[in-house]
This record gives sequence, C-alpha cells and structure tokens, in this order.
Amino acid sequence: MATVETMASSQHSSSSSSSLAVKEVVSLLGKTTNDVLSSKDAFLEDLSALRKDVSAKSEKSTSVLNSLIQTITEEARSNIDLVNKVNKRSEALRGLFRDIEQLCEESSQLVNREHVTKLSRASYNINKTVQNTEDIIAIPSLALEAQQFIQEGQENEDEGGVDLVQGYVGITQLEGASLFARKAVVMQQGAAKGDSSENREGDSSDNHEDSRFQDTLSEYFDKVLDTSAKFETFLWSTIRNFIGLGRTNPDQLLSAVKVVEIQEHRDSHTVDDGAELKPKKKWKDKCFEEIEQAIENITLPLAKLCQMIGESVDTSRQTQTISIDEVLEVANSVAADFTDIYDYSAPCFPASYNIFNFMMKAYHKGFGKMIDEIGELAPLLSNRQVLSVITWITQYQGFIESLGIDISAESKEWDYCDLIEVKKESKVPRGGRRKSILSLDAFLRPEGGGAEEDKEAGAGERPEKPGVMGFNNLTQIFMSRMREYLTSWFANIIEAEEQQMSKPKEDDHGKLWTPALIDLFRILNQQVSIVQKATTGPMLLETSRTIIQVMIEFQGIEMERLGLKDRGEAALELAVAAVNTNLKAYEMSLDLADTIESSLDENCRGVVDIEEACRGFLQVSKLAVDQVVSCIIEDEGIVQMFSRSMFSPSWLTGGATSVLLATLEDYMQDVTRWIEKSFLKRVVESLITKVVDKWIEAFIAQTPIIQKDVTDQIVRDCLQLRDFFADYSRDSNHKAFQLMESFSDIVDAEDADSFVISYRLLLEVRDDFAPSNLEKVLSAREDINKKEAANVLSQCEEIFSSRKNLLSGHSIKAVSTAYRFFKHSKSNSKQKQ
Repeated sequence: MATVETMASSQHSSSSSSSLAVKEVVSLLGKTTNDVLSSKDAFLEDLSALRKDVSAKSEKSTSVLNSLIQTITEEARSNIDLVNKVNKRSEALRGLFRDIEQLCEESSQLVNREHVTKLSRASYNINKTVQNTEDIIAIPSLALEAQQFIQEGQENEDEGGVDLVQGYVGITQLEGASLFARKAVVMQQGAAKGDSSENREGDSSDNHEDSRFQDTLSEYFDKVLDTSAKFETFLWSTIRNFIGLGRTNPDQLLSAVKVVEIQEHRDSHTVDDGAELKPKKKWKDKCFEEIEQAIENITLPLAKLCQMIGESVDTSRQTQTISIDEVLEVANSVAADFTDIYDYSAPCFPASYNIFNFMMKAYHKGFGKMIDEIGELAPLLSNRQVLSVITWITQYQGFIESLGIDISAESKEWDYCDLIEVKKESKVPRGGRRKSILSLDAFLRPEGGGAEEDKEAGAGERPEKPGVMGFNNLTQIFMSRMREYLTSWFANIIEAEEQQMSKPKEDDHGKLWTPALIDLFRILNQQVSIVQKATTGPMLLETSRTIIQVMIEFQGIEMERLGLKDRGEAALELAVAAVNTNLKAYEMSLDLADTIESSLDENCRGVVDIEEACRGFLQVSKLAVDQVVSCIIEDEGIVQMFSRSMFSPSWLTGGATSVLLATLEDYMQDVTRWIEKSFLKRVVESLITKVVDKWIEAFIAQTPIIQKDVTDQIVRDCLQLRDFFADYSRDSNHKAFQLMESFSDIVDAEDADSFVISYRLLLEVRDDFAPSNLEKVLSAREDINKKEAANVLSQCEEIFSSRKNLLSGHSIKAVSTAYRFFKHSKSNSKQKQ
C-alpha cells in the first residue's frame, strides 16, 4: 500500500515538473498553454527552431571566449619577459654602485681637502679681481654711455623719452666700479706708507707710475660724480614735469618713480643688512620736495599778480591796470590741471604715496597765499570783485570735492575747513540785550564776546593757515558794507514810516498794513540772493546773522512804538496795521529762513536759530493785539460809560448796557474788516477779558444797594455780553464769562454761607481776586448785618490765604461739586417762584 502511494506521489511530482516546463517553454514562445495544446505540430516546429538558435549562440560564445583567453595569455607572457629584463638591469646597476663606492674610497685617500678649499678661494679672488679690474677699466666708457643716455633723454623728452630704469642701472654699475676703485686706491696708499725707507729710493720710478695711475683714476672718479649729478638732475626734472609727462609721456614719469622706489629699496637694505655701502640717498623724500617746489613755482605767480594789483592802483581814480578777474582766470587755468593730475599723473605713483592728496595740499597752500594777498587788497575792491573771489573759492571747493577729496571739518589732511570756520550761535535769553546793528563789533562778534572771551576760548593758539586771513578780510569788508547799506535803508524805512504814522494802507481785502516791513524784507531777500549766488558757506551764514539782528532791532522799534500812549486819532488803525504787518513779516521771515537754511552748506546748517528771530514778529503782533484792545477799552465814551452810567438808575433799565454794546459793535465792525482773520479771535478774547474786568471794577466802585432789580439786571448783562460776543467768537464758555457769573453768584448769594461758597468758586476762575473787593458788596447787602459781614469777610480772607498754600485741589473740587448742586437747586426754586 505504501509502495502504491509512493508511486502515485512520484507520478504526481513528475507531472507537476512537466507542467512547469511546458509553462516555461510556452512563455518563451510568447503563447498561451491553450494555443500550444490546440496546435501541437506548430509547437514542435517552434521548439526545433528554438534549439537551433540556442546552439548557434553557444558556438559564438565559445569562439569569443577562446579568443579572449588567447589574448590574456600572450600579455602575461610579455609581462613575464619584461620582469626578467628589469631584474637583470637592477643587478647590473647594483654592481655599478658598488664600483662607485670603491672608487670614492680610493680617491678620498688621494685628495687633500684643505688644498682644494684654498685653491677654490684663490680662483674666486682672481676672478673677482679680474672682474673688478675690467669694471674699473670700463669706467670711462660707462660714464660716456651714461652721459649719452642722459643727453638722449633730454633731447627726446617730448618724443617718448628714455627708460630711466635702464639709465639708473648703468649709473649704479658705474658708481659701484668707482667705489671699488676708490677703496683699492686707499688700500694701495696704505700699503705704500708701510714700505721701508730704503726701498722707496730704489723704487722711485714705480712711485712715479703709481702717482700717474692715481691721477688718471681721479679723473675717472670726477667723471662718475659728474655723470651721477647729471642723472639726478635729469631725474628730478622729470619728476617736476609730472603734469606735462602725465599727459604726453606717462611711461617716462613711471620709470622715474620706479627709480625712486628702487633706490628706496636699496636704502632699506643698507639698514637691514648693516652693509658698509654708500650713505642713504632718501630719494623718496627728495621726490616729495621736488613736487612741492614745482607746485610752488606754479602758484607763486598768482600771489605776485595780486601784489602787482596793489602796486598798480591809481588812488586818484580808483582804477587798476590788472583786475581781480584776470588773476582768477589764471587761477582757473592752474586748477584746470587737477583733472589731468588725477587721471594721468597720480596713477604713475605708488598708492602708498597718497600723492594726489599731497599735491592738492601743496596747491591749496599756494591758493591760500593768493587769497591772503587779495584779502590785503579788500578795501580797494568793489563788492562785485569781492563776490567774484568768494564765488571762486566756493567753486574751487566744489571742484576739489568732485575729485573725491575729503575737505570736511573731521579731515586732518586738509585746511579747507579753516575757510569754513563756523561758530555755534549762543542763544540770547528772552529779555536779554543785543548790540545795535549799527555796531561793526556786533557783526564781527555776533555772540557779543570780547577779546578776553576769545582768549579764554583758546582763540589764536594755533597759527593762521594760508587763506584764512584773506578770506576773513574779504568777508568782513563785504559784510561791513552790507551792514552800512542795510543801516542806511533801515534809517530811511523808519523815517518814512514815522512820516506815514497817520496813514496806514488798505489792501484789496480792506486789511490795514504799513509798507515798512515789506520794504525791509524786499531788501533782505535781495542781499541774501546776492550772497547766495556767490557762496552758500560762511558768508551766507554771516548774512543770516546780520539779518537776524536787523529783524530783532526792527521788532524792538515796533514794540517801542506800540508802547507809546499818544498815537493820535489813528491809534486803532495803526495798532491793527501793526498786527497785520508783523504777521505778514512773520510769514516772509519764515520763507527767508527756509531759503537760507536750505541753501547753507551742511556744516553751516543749524548754527543760528533764524526761526527764533522770526517768532519775534508774532510777539509784536500779540502786543499789537493788546494795543488794539486798549484803544477800544480806553475810548473816552466807554470810559465815561463805566465810570458814570453803569450801575446808575439808567443801568437798571438796560439803557447803559445797550449804549456800551452799541459802541463795542461799532469798534468790532471796523476791527473785523481791518484785521487778519487769524488774529481776530485773539482780539475778541482779549476784549472780553477787558470788558468783564471793567464791569466788575465799575460795580465794586459804584456798588448799588443790592436788591432784586439789581441782581436781575446783572443776569441780563451777563446774557447780553455773551450774546454780543457770540457773533465774533465760538468760545461761549470764556473764562471771563465764568468770572462774571461767579461774581454774580456772590452778589445774589441767599445767605452768608452761600456767599462764602460762591467766593470759593470764584477763586477757581480768578485766584488773585482779593477779599477786599467784597467789602462794598457785603455793605450793600441789607440782609447781612455788620457782624455777619465781618465774619464772612474773615472766612473769605482765610480761604484766600489757605488757597495759596494748598497742595491738592481735591477738597476744592468737592466743595465746587456740592455747591453747583446747591446752585442748580436754587435756580430751579427761582423758576418755580
């Protein structure tokens, strides 16, 4: 049974393997099992073709593999042969090395090393002596070649010149040979001195030959010195011609600078090595000296031209044969070289030289001397000529800045900042005094400082630099003339306004004004424009200082006029005109300040506070507002009204108040038409305060017996005044109205306690309202006897005194709140009655 199962299992396994094989073949043929089973014949044919294909591929692979094996075998045989040859050659090389070692051992026993060293030294010395002898013999020819080189360079300088480095090498060789020959001569002379006396007589002919040889060498040495001097002269002439060569032949200038650098290198090695060579030549320092001297020669004629101007002035005609314009034209031609120097000459020098800045500093020194010379002539120059010079300085500085040179105050390399020396304006405290603009000292020292102050501040401790004195002279002359001009106009304007005091003008809108300040600012703007075209630096700054002082002095005169009591019939018109004119002057002064501040150089901005002086015109306008109100309130009719009609029987009927308001209405109509709208509110507010103050003063002076008709009229006065001024002001709760109502509450207080509380409330509005003002009010109260009145007055005095020392307003506020509730209740009670 088991055998049967095993056979069945074997048959099943065999059939399973067959099945897998069929599937694999079917997949290779790219067909399905059903297709194969459906066409067995076709399947057998495909299987036969597959066997042939596999057989062909197998034969091909076998052939390729055989070929590859044969190739690798041949390469291996070749490598084996090569290794055998290398082994043979290595053995031969080892044998040669053994032979060399054996020979070296044998030769070391034959040679004396000490003899070889001496022989080597002797050979070197002989060769060196022969070489030096040849150099000495060549001295004349080398000197001749060097001189021809220099002559050729001088002749062909404009056509390309020569390579100075090559010439320098020749000169160096020549000097070296000369130095050796000199040492040889010295050594020979020393040896000659050591000879014995008996040998000298026998060798007289030899001594003669030696003397002649030394004379010949002396001639050679002189030629060498002469040639070296000529080369140095040619070298420095090349350096001095840095402008021309920079344009036409920068290669020659570059070669000259290379020579300087090479010599500097030789000098440094002389120090480093400690060798006993020639002294250091310091050609780099000499190069800077030559450049500085060349620039001085270029700028020196400018100062001489200025001196010639002073010498050529015809004092009788005030004419000059040489003009400043001609000098400045020459200066411009000199400055025109800066661009070529920057573009062509400076690049030929090493960056470490900072040569362009050095050159510009030297030029600046020359131009500074020119400015100093012109400054000496300042009194002889016209304003146009002075401005021409200032304009040139400004353009010169701008040109230097455009080349990238720092001329700021922080730069230590440049002196330009001395031409732009700016002092901070010390502010004058309010109420402080300034010197009159008529004083030249006030202009020269705007802060009011004297010589002692300058000394304390350290003025004069450093030496004056070129150009500073001349620039200051020019500035002072021009500014003094400007001040004289402004002073003259100032006096004319004041005189003209004095003559027109009764005739203020009306503009197209009916606003009053006077022309004085308008004319003043026209002149100030004109002067600023003139200076502004020439410079935006120190002179414009000094101009702004002058303008500030002119404005301050004019403001002072305006204030003095407003303080005058007797202004005539046109007092109100003049006061209104002063408000408008100074308001317009404030606007014009701000425009002028903006123009100046925006035009000033950056380092001059913010030095003076022009706007502070401008605000002075607003102060004058505010003072003029007080003058307008005074003209109204001091009107004779209004004065009579308060002193006689108010609080009289006619007042109880409302007649006096109506007349007062009618008079005020006439004034307000005129003022509203004449004054600028922006200041009308100030006039109204000030007038409210004055009218209320006058009303309270009149009541205290003419206190009527306080009865119901009096208190009712007081209330009507308050309402009428509020309504009247409401047409001109939106501030219905003006502090003066609060004061009037608080005073009315005191007059109408129901009892003594209410009186005290009302006074406490009044002090919140007017804290300087003394209790003494209440004595007549208390006396006019029939319902309060003298004892109560004295008690109330004592309480009011205590409140007035304690209020001054009160640290917190909390308690007052609490009382105020309580009383307002009490007042509201009282008002409701009256309405019910």
